[in-house]
Amino acid sequence: MPSVLVVSVDITTLVETERALKKRVEQLQLTLDASGAVLWSADLRQDLLLAEEEFFDLLGYHPDETPHLFSHWLSPPSCPRRWNWPFRTFREGWRRAFSVN
Repeated sequence: MPSVLVVSVDITTLVETERALKKRVEQLQLTLDASGAVLWSADLRQDLLLAEEEFFDLLGYHPDETPHLFSHWLSPPSCPRRWNWPFRTFREGWRRAFSVN
């Protein structure tokens, strides 16, 4: 006698959550595009700067011109003077708050 196993899973919540997330990502991208802002983050454990090409464009660099090391951007010669303040602020203040042990 043949057997049939039917499994049903309600994924309505998952689909709704994915749609909402996609909408928020699109809104964020529109906001970034309109403002000219860029997102970047740093992995302090591995000394990595995680940034899109727009980050380097904003600072006047091509992504292949400079190492993607966060420590590289903490020294003034790496970053034009007008853009050094966010990295200096991070180095002097926020690094204490988010120290890596």
